[in-house]
Amino acid sequence: MRGFVRSSFGVYFSLAVASLTGCALRPASTPPSLAQGDIQPPVGTPGASKSWMSPMAKSSYLLYASVSYAYVDVYSYPQAKQVGQLGGFAQAQGLCGNDNGDVWVTDPGTGDITGYTHGGSKPIRVLDYGTKFTFQECAIDSTTGNLAVPIYAQSNGNNSKIAIYRRAKGKPILLPYPVFEPLYCTYDDKGNLFLNGFDTASEVVFDELEKGAHTVRQIALPREISADGPLGWDGEYLAVFNSTSEEKFGIYRMTIVGNKAKEAGYTPLDGGNVSALAIKTPIIVGSDPNSTSIDFWRYPKGGEPFKSLTNLFYSEGVAISPP
Repeated sequence: MRGFVRSSFGVYFSLAVASLTGCALRPASTPPSLAQGDIQPPVGTPGASKSWMSPMAKSSYLLYASVSYAYVDVYSYPQAKQVGQLGGFAQAQGLCGNDNGDVWVTDPGTGDITGYTHGGSKPIRVLDYGTKFTFQECAIDSTTGNLAVPIYAQSNGNNSKIAIYRRAKGKPILLPYPVFEPLYCTYDDKGNLFLNGFDTASEVVFDELEKGAHTVRQIALPREISADGPLGWDGEYLAVFNSTSEEKFGIYRMTIVGNKAKEAGYTPLDGGNVSALAIKTPIIVGSDPNSTSIDFWRYPKGGEPFKSLTNLFYSEGVAISPP
């Protein structure tokens, strides 16, 4: 059974994560209060809001969080004090970053994938994939600088694609991805791309695109792991969020041996179900558009979050950027 399901517009139909108490958005970023059952995804107006960034932002680690589809809020990390905001998006969703501190924002509302330097308020590059296709997540290969974006199937079949932008530039190479609905993706430190998604039978499929390969291979998971949640790389292990059981919300740390995933450890995450992850050991950050919050946990200890950001509507992506 699915722990949560996203539509092609990024709406979650069940559970998701996280929260820094007392830290609220600027008024321009906060949509009107809505009853829980009445929440509808907003759509921003491209170019309608200005970006800003504190001069101090460039000198420290930063946490980027997509908010209300129209903004990406920027916080000092791990202090969680707002130091900037990127604006003008139609549907800001997935975030991914590289070791240089560059951060990319996917915006299926405009068909753009926009890159920013660490602490920068103006785009360094815009990759235009177009609005004909639906995408949400992205990942950057630290070994090559390639940027991967899973593209949703365009018909009722397992025929999605993986768009690979070499060195995060130009036009993408399209590789076959035999799922109906892509979910999440992440690279490890060797340039292997891991992805999960649903096939047409609503079964979770977990795949690996090995570095240099042009086709994915399916990875068998331990029976108790659903792998329908966000993925991450913690520097040593593949982090896979499990969402099938409320008693086992948490991160499974995995190693890949051949075509099988083996459990190396487990990190319980009390407080909710995550929809996006960012890991910078010894902290893991998770966002949750359903609970309007972002939570901070000790990693790999887990347990109760030690810090939370609240009133962050529709936070569907987080990324940690080094200086």
